[in-house]
Amino acid sequence: MYEGYVAGIYDSVLHPMLQCLSACGLDKTRQSTVQKRLAEIETAVRNRRTKFRPCFVIPNQDEKGEGSAGRTKICLMATFNGAAIEDLPAMLRSFVTPVKTASGDGIPPTFNEADCIATIPPWKPKEGVKTQWVICFLYAVNAADLSPWRGGIRLDAAEREHLIELCKLKTNRWFQKARGSPAVPVQMLKGILEFAAGDCEDRNIFASRITIPYQGQSRATFTSQATYRTRTSQLRGSTLRQSYTHFSTSSPIKENFSPIDIVPPKTVAGAKKPPQSTEKPKRILSLANMAKRLERITIQG
Repeated sequence: MYEGYVAGIYDSVLHPMLQCLSACGLDKTRQSTVQKRLAEIETAVRNRRTKFRPCFVIPNQDEKGEGSAGRTKICLMATFNGAAIEDLPAMLRSFVTPVKTASGDGIPPTFNEADCIATIPPWKPKEGVKTQWVICFLYAVNAADLSPWRGGIRLDAAEREHLIELCKLKTNRWFQKARGSPAVPVQMLKGILEFAAGDCEDRNIFASRITIPYQGQSRATFTSQATYRTRTSQLRGSTLRQSYTHFSTSSPIKENFSPIDIVPPKTVAGAKKPPQSTEKPKRILSLANMAKRLERITIQG
């Protein structure tokens, strides 16, 4: 059984994550974005515009014997400029594990020592950096792109198998999550692209400006659609305001009823009171008086 060893390679920490995303069934627009960035990384690798990094080389790690065809698989290593685990994108957090150091420091509390990778001799982190990470995702590179790394650091057979099993475990777990919800790879890609455009140490290797697809479209399309929806909403609101004005002020609704004056007459300005009679009110005759008058009329007649 072959052992693993540490070599140097010009590569980007985004490379293994984009390789992983390219195999998770993204929609056409996002898959095109991933392939475009992978092509730009490969160009940067050929031109040595990426950082020279250590990696674990796993020769002939499967029965296909990829190492004999001029290709070999690696796990890339990184320090992320000393960034804490919680500051990394969610996808990277799903794949990284620490490398043990001679002092035993640099293992975050969220990791067990059994999950870390031990090298021979023990790894010495560069000055000012506490944690050396390995990205537990195996991918193939040209063997000719590998260069020696200082110190002759290697993995024994047991630790090589430990790294391979960690890669299988983390990769299978990630793909199960991605297959369980189509939103997972979409959000992971979004996080990786935001990292690439922001704090990533490899942010300057891309030839074109990084845009983040939304709902299967580019940022420009998303922005234009958002502007269209906002304008449509504004026009709709304006129409409603015009309709309200039309019905409430400028054109009152006419009914077929006669108008009713709801203001009391005494409050109407300039209204004249009807003339009052100066005559005395007529007395109402009693029955006795009426009988006497009838008797008088009869005698006179």
